[in-house]
Amino acid sequence: GISGCLVQKGRKLMGTKQRIIGSVLFIYSILIVYFMFFGFGRPTAAGGVHEYQFNLIPHTLALKFPSMSDLKYFHLWFFNIGNLAAFIPFGILIPLLQRCKFPKFIFLFFIAILALETMQMLTFLGSFDIDDALVNAVGAAIGFYAYRFGSHYTGIGKRAIATCICITLFSIAVIGFSELLNKM
Repeated sequence: GISGCLVQKGRKLMGTKQRIIGSVLFIYSILIVYFMFFGFGRPTAAGGVHEYQFNLIPHTLALKFPSMSDLKYFHLWFFNIGNLAAFIPFGILIPLLQRCKFPKFIFLFFIAILALETMQMLTFLGSFDIDDALVNAVGAAIGFYAYRFGSHYTGIGKRAIATCICITLFSIAVIGFSELLNKM
């Protein structure tokens, strides 16, 4: 009857939504991998490197609010903030695609980041840096919890606004905490 037709139509819509989210996640992942291995002139810079470069011991989270002295090294500040911001969408897209609890999500995400960091080092197209991996994971965590808070609102517009506000507030809090931690 009518209810069976509506259920079938709802499943078809959910399937379409999942395919779109999956496609966006796939394309975004390809872009991230491109920038991790080929962007920023990595192949050219790696030409003379023939030894593994790695940092296995966490030193600092290279996150801070910009200051006037950072204008000279804006590219470094921007790169460090990019390490956080670029991974926020994973915290939104993965839970949209597959429901999961935070511990499982962050564990699997962190393993994937460690694998990518290892591949960067082994291909001489970057270094294995545990500090970068931690910042990437914090970015994904920000996205995960911002999405969780935003999903409490009804209507896609309200959800998107709430999620963006949460991303901004969580990012400011993380950067502030990072600055305090690094000064200690």
